Amino acid sequence: MSTGVSRRTTRERAYAAFVEGLELRALWLARLQLENRCGPREPMDGRIEISDEVRFERTGDGFRVFHSYRAAFLSRRA
Repeated sequence: MSTGVSRRTTRERAYAAFVEGLELRALWLARLQLENRCGPREPMDGRIEISDEVRFERTGDGFRVFHSYRAAFLSRRA
């Protein structure tokens, strides 16, 4: 019988423990582009498309992680 609660795998638990031990030293929003073609109201037939890219760079005392995200909020209306 399933309880509906997903159980974390050993790998997921290890990753969660790793992330909990990280110290965030800086967060920088390098660039943001926003274009609104729908006006002030949320379109009824809207959808969101999200993509991301991650890269790592070693430093003398650890590493830096670079995340790039692209979110497109789309509607059939122009």
